[in-house]
Amino acid sequence: MGRWSDNANTYVGGDQPIRIGNNGTTVLCGPHGDVEDNCTLVGGDCGVEISISPQHGPNTNKLEDLLIQGFTFTGGNLTDSIYTYPGNLFHIDLTVRNCNFVDNPKLWKNINIAVQHISGSETIVIEDCLFGNNHVMKDNTDFGALISTWHSPKISILRCQFFNNSFDSSVPIPYLIYA
Repeated sequence: MGRWSDNANTYVGGDQPIRIGNNGTTVLCGPHGDVEDNCTLVGGDCGVEISISPQHGPNTNKLEDLLIQGFTFTGGNLTDSIYTYPGNLFHIDLTVRNCNFVDNPKLWKNINIAVQHISGSETIVIEDCLFGNNHVMKDNTDFGALISTWHSPKISILRCQFFNNSFDSSVPIPYLIYA
């Protein structure tokens, strides 16, 4: 995956992230969303970017019924694997299912969900995922986390495994999950 360049106003050194900007979007690895289909996103700024903007979809402040399933996110270097750009996003319903977040040596967050304001009805579900061998670094907010939800109060983590994750000494406030 590439990294954003303000000078070039584009991604350089690799592919752009998968971008989600419409309601009801399902992004599957292979025909059935299975990690065995080997859809691996390596490095870059982020693997999946969720945002609302005129170029990505309707100009609304809600994104509902989103599904990301069956991907492996690895090789992260000062990155977020799945990232929401808060902009004018006020509500999100997202399920991340059967994904692996592994072997990220310099990670900010595996899953970073941010919305501008909470409506109280957001739903974030992370199920059947694997989080292993990640080394979390400090980001610009002075904390690091494997999973972070900012202004999103409802998060369900179901049947996930966490193993051999660590935090850099530069992280003054380390979190496995920050919600």
